[in-house]
Amino acid sequence: MSCYTPLVRAGPEMQQNPIRLKNAVRLASLELSKQGLDEREAERMLAPMARLSEDYEFLQHPVDTLAVFVADERLEIHRIPVVLPELLVVGARFHVKPLLTLVDTDRPFHVLTLDQHGVALYSATRFDIREVDLGDTPRTLEDALGHELTDPSLQVHSGVARPGSNRRVGVYHTQGGGKDEAKRELEVFFHRVDQGIVERLRTVGGPLVLAGVEYLLAIYRGVNSYAHLMDEVIEGTPKLLSGEQLHRRAWAIAEPAVFRDREAALSGIDNLVAVGKASRELATVVLAAYDGRVETLVVALDEQRWGTIDVARRRVKSFLTQSDANGVDLLDVAAAQTLLHAGTVFPLPRTHVLANSGIAAVFRY
Repeated sequence: MSCYTPLVRAGPEMQQNPIRLKNAVRLASLELSKQGLDEREAERMLAPMARLSEDYEFLQHPVDTLAVFVADERLEIHRIPVVLPELLVVGARFHVKPLLTLVDTDRPFHVLTLDQHGVALYSATRFDIREVDLGDTPRTLEDALGHELTDPSLQVHSGVARPGSNRRVGVYHTQGGGKDEAKRELEVFFHRVDQGIVERLRTVGGPLVLAGVEYLLAIYRGVNSYAHLMDEVIEGTPKLLSGEQLHRRAWAIAEPAVFRDREAALSGIDNLVAVGKASRELATVVLAAYDGRVETLVVALDEQRWGTIDVARRRVKSFLTQSDANGVDLLDVAAAQTLLHAGTVFPLPRTHVLANSGIAAVFRY
């Protein structure tokens, strides 16, 4: 049995977590009974999961999704740091495809918050974000220019929104210094910041997302020399965002670039299908995965295709629902077999893959 239960991490709705876990146990018990397991045996198997629903300490520090795997005397509980769809699968094998969302979670991206009174660089992955020590790189306009600064009182703030728009415009203030001179000083400052950023990201790579008011973003973009600077930005005053908000907004911008190779894996498949080096046919791909022929697999993460497999007779039968204990998610099997044979698996939402089969594969031979 494989059970994925999304939990609430914070707020009053955390009170739903015990109910969600108890509902998952109840549904799992019913499904096990349908498939012929004695009620007492089902209760014994599910007891550890049932105890979690009463574990106050655990429920005070929940994760996004709880994954529970049960087989005979084997029980595994995994805390998943991403919200996965609720799913219960009872069958002869563990259902692991939802875990593919954790593949390549260490791919980095970066966020640079721009404020002449406090520039900061953050390195992040899909699930975490941390500030990077900039060393000798200037953090403020005063750090960069010191006594060369024409007017220490100059500042830029978020200003007001343009008519008919939610975008806030940077408003420039100075006492005595000209705007041209102030802009030049900001260019010098940001040029030095850029040098520090390029040096620190030289060996790491990854997309860089800018966050700040429009006026400062435009000036920084003019001096930037980092090759992977994203076009889309986070506009506004960075200090008004929590770390979680900054991370979430930056990930939404960086994700397509972080996983660009997944899209690349799809882009050439049509040509390869035409010459027999790839396929979008579910049965063909499943059997090829068992044979170790699949080099790259693109699979729909958010759906299941139930069926049965007879590898010896080279037969794959599909049906609409998980009708019995012999039924498996054919997409899940193809993904597992591809990984077992050292292939690469790219999980994507269904809309990115093939709407009919939910799968595409490039063959080794």
